[in-house]
Amino acid sequence: TLPGIYRMWLKESEADMKGLNGEDPYSVATVPWTQFFSSEHDLALHTAYWHDQFGTKRSHGCLNLAPRDARWLYFWSDPQVPPGWTMAAGVVEAPGSIVRVRTRDDANPPLREYAVKVHEARLQNAPIK
Repeated sequence: TLPGIYRMWLKESEADMKGLNGEDPYSVATVPWTQFFSSEHDLALHTAYWHDQFGTKRSHGCLNLAPRDARWLYFWSDPQVPPGWTMAAGVVEAPGSIVRVRTRDDANPPLREYAVKVHEARLQNAPIK
């Protein structure tokens, strides 16, 4: 996962995760508590019920969480999903929570993607186009 400061831009109570290109194609249906933070690379925080080796590289770029942790984070973070809905998207006036992906070598990563737009709009006090 590319280090950076992102914002969650889309939350889905369940999502199908696929990567059909490359040397290691995969498809996992109905992944609960999915929170996308990179639209450019289709990256998310989500439940990984298919393994229990958290803290080791097991993903194609997403950040895998234990089911209990994924559920807690889903309900704690923004954008909030209204009761009865299955998804919600962030907007500048109510952006998604910040996601900081860092490494030992890069403790202060740059703003990326939607986080840049939110930051610039707030500096200019203007809505995003």
